[in-house]
Amino acid sequence: MKKRFKTAIIFFIHLVLIQLAFAQLEPYGLTGKKITALAIYPRFFSSRVYLCAGTDSEGVFARYVDSPDSQWINIGLAGKEITSLFVQQWGVGPVIIHTLYAGVHPHPSTGDSTLIYQLTPGDVWTPADSGLSADSINEILALDGFYFSGHTPPEPIFAGNGGRIYRSIGFPFGHFWQTSWAGGGILRINVIKVHREYWGMTGTVWAGGETGFFAPVLVRSDDQGDSWQEFYPPVSGDNSCYSIGIVPQHPDTVYAGLRGRVIKTTDGGQNWSTTALQNVSVNFYGLVIDPKNPQHLLAGGATPQNEFALYFTTDGGNSWTQILPPGMIAGISAMVGDTVSGEFRDVYIGTFGDGVYRLRLPLSGLDNGHRNALVRQIRLLPNYPNPFNPGTTIPFYLPQAS
Repeated sequence: MKKRFKTAIIFFIHLVLIQLAFAQLEPYGLTGKKITALAIYPRFFSSRVYLCAGTDSEGVFARYVDSPDSQWINIGLAGKEITSLFVQQWGVGPVIIHTLYAGVHPHPSTGDSTLIYQLTPGDVWTPADSGLSADSINEILALDGFYFSGHTPPEPIFAGNGGRIYRSIGFPFGHFWQTSWAGGGILRINVIKVHREYWGMTGTVWAGGETGFFAPVLVRSDDQGDSWQEFYPPVSGDNSCYSIGIVPQHPDTVYAGLRGRVIKTTDGGQNWSTTALQNVSVNFYGLVIDPKNPQHLLAGGATPQNEFALYFTTDGGNSWTQILPPGMIAGISAMVGDTVSGEFRDVYIGTFGDGVYRLRLPLSGLDNGHRNALVRQIRLLPNYPNPFNPGTTIPFYLPQAS
């Protein structure tokens, strides 16, 4: 009886600690699904804001973020492997429209050859990949583009695949893609990020990936893809760039998430330095910058064991806090912030097998008082023995003896 009581107490403490650690991070549905991409999707005709999630085999799902009772619905492309999502904003005055695009990994042998789809009025997915061929392109790994108004010409969208970046200039209901940059020895482009603070403010585009020698590469264009400059950060070993974060107020300040570290440039790529987040067994697939506090940055990814890894900095990368110990959730595959009036309401996190999570507090709130100390200092370690019968021990650390 005494042994069972001890086990019950330990199990209760275990549950309490998990509840505390999850105080700022909560499940947001699609449990059990592998998330490949996330995008915030405002709907003009419904005046609602949706979170869209691409999956590895079940198409695209959407959920209304302003209602706690909303449910995920499949909005199409069922059975397809989604690799990227992008929402282009266009229009003028009170008529602001958003068009959702999805990059996919097609299977030409089965008659499935479309590389990019767009969601048109009536919620119909139509091909938007004219000029691209699935015979020579396996998949579209990255999508991003500029916003534009009805008073300005349509701004381009960019797509990344292999060692090329493609550009499409056209009205949202008609696209023709052409090669904007061919990297020669570049093996693949994993991410594309456009600098957007105001419509037409700059023409800056960043992209990241890896060379044929498995070294990270970043490329930049300041003229909407007419010309590009290549950068090879001095990072040794087999590595790649998986994510990019551009400071909204300063497109020369850029963070790049690699394997095992987050690096940074403040001079437009001429020089790169490794932040304090380095030498960790994590592929960083997501970077999110607080638009009003650009020193605040979230970096998320997955360990080789597909474990959740999420870090936060409030000083531009000089120091980092791990928000949750690994081993509780599957690894992070994608991250996106929901911005209202320039401030984050939530940060949404996709995982490699555990669906979507939501970080409830604004980024700037993560370093406030005891809440940050709580998630930083409480840590659970693996139980032993495992498997067990009838009891086990679960070691843990607390901020202070109690």
